[in-house]
Amino acid sequence: MNKKEEAREMLIRLRALMKTSWIQGAMAIDEKGYCVACDSTQATQFCLLGGVHRIGLNDRAWSSLISIIEKQDEKFTTIITFNDWPGITVSDILSVIDQAIILNEGEVI
Repeated sequence: MNKKEEAREMLIRLRALMKTSWIQGAMAIDEKGYCVACDSTQATQFCLLGGVHRIGLNDRAWSSLISIIEKQDEKFTTIITFNDWPGITVSDILSVIDQAIILNEGEVI
């Protein structure tokens, strides 16, 4: 598997995680709502950055995701700013991940 295929697979896993467990305001929480480490076995919900840490994106997947977030609006200077911006929904999170996945489809250059 090349880096582009690996990035795509990582982003697909990130999307699945965010679809069912996305949160704002903390990197990761347990089932009681307490903050925990992203790699904790007790972590059940994650912000986008927490999900990135949980999945462990390669450089290509990370760069793809960041480039898409930066194109959304100039106010989104970090992944945390985007994730926690008032009015951002899980649909917005999934949309940027979908766009990053698309960046990693097709022919290997």
